[in-house]
Amino acid sequence: KTYAATSNEWPGLLADNCDEIDGVVIASHSPHHFDQVKHSLLCDKPVFVEKPIAENVAQIDELYAMSHNRNTPLVGYQRRFDDNIQHLFRAIHEDRALMAPISMHDALRTTAQCVGGIEKIVSTSKDPNYPDIEYMSESINCFYDSIIHDIDTVCFLSRQFPHKVYTASHAHLDGVAKLNDYDRVFITLQFESGLLAMIDWCRRSGFSYDQRLSVLGYNGMLEVTNDRQSLCLVHNDAGTQLARPKQYFIERYMSAYHNE
Repeated sequence: KTYAATSNEWPGLLADNCDEIDGVVIASHSPHHFDQVKHSLLCDKPVFVEKPIAENVAQIDELYAMSHNRNTPLVGYQRRFDDNIQHLFRAIHEDRALMAPISMHDALRTTAQCVGGIEKIVSTSKDPNYPDIEYMSESINCFYDSIIHDIDTVCFLSRQFPHKVYTASHAHLDGVAKLNDYDRVFITLQFESGLLAMIDWCRRSGFSYDQRLSVLGYNGMLEVTNDRQSLCLVHNDAGTQLARPKQYFIERYMSAYHNE
């Protein structure tokens, strides 16, 4: 049986139906996540929570410690479960598709060879249009609300965490600026292995949900392009037409949610 409740209703619902509830899915606004996840774990319920799990490292560590000590799963970040990104991961770490040939290892002398031969990752992530200002005011900021997915994907694919991070950002929409938030962001991540990664993110693409990912190494490049309603190219007097990318994350990552 499935129960649904708002942020105000769910503690009572969980308490009244605790024996009948097998797990909790949290898709509320970001500031509510920590308390809701903690309450669910205290009730020994597995939790799926949309990013971010919490607002700071101390809170996240507390929740993961609770999850581990109670042997209760705590899951998030659906992009890891996307079929295309899974295929990319396997190509890097199982097929070794980007690795230089053994004869080149001494000449290259790079620790990148120890992590699948990855030298550069470029992630492009652009929403089709601005969400409501009311939504953005409840989402902490763009880094917690959206860019966190791109950072997680880079770290997931590379099996590394950056040691240097550089960010340039700006708010073109006045309503976004008044929230002390941003709608255009570039992030560069530098890793001790020599890997460089760049994230190109924005709130409005002007055409659709733009989700592209490329991973480069000595032996070539792996790429995930936009998932479209159709791959049929139409050629006529007006030119060449290709279907737009899928409209938003619900359509683009439907299978990822299912796999997760």
